[in-house]
Amino acid sequence: MAALYTQACEKRVEAMENDLLEIADDTDHDYREGKNGKDIPNKEQMLRSKIRIESRQWLMARRDPQHWGDKQSLDVSANIMLLTPEERVQKALQLFDLMEKFVERARNPLGGGPLVYDPGDDALPLLEVPRNSGFGQK
Repeated sequence: MAALYTQACEKRVEAMENDLLEIADDTDHDYREGKNGKDIPNKEQMLRSKIRIESRQWLMARRDPQHWGDKQSLDVSANIMLLTPEERVQKALQLFDLMEKFVERARNPLGGGPLVYDPGDDALPLLEVPRNSGFGQK
């Protein structure tokens, strides 16, 4: 029973993929005849097609997120686990120091330059928070 359900879900996504291509390839009503007899873009039809495509893409991303979902994810938790306990403590202290600077900036908005966090790895850039970033300002 579960195998049939999985197969049906796969077929549904496949059908939606075909719908997307069909909608995108259908150019029959993209232009209409204007008052002067020339073809002009049919904006309403094109926008409707765009909405139809985007709504199917949204549904597909929800039904098959591994294939159609957003791919913008970054796993940074693995890096900290590669550090020794002493290095983790050092990183935590650096972050606490940076947080204290944020709090100090909120209390005294005129003092000091930009805040800088050094991740301690030459491969990673320094993180600089400029004065006009809006942090701690009302």
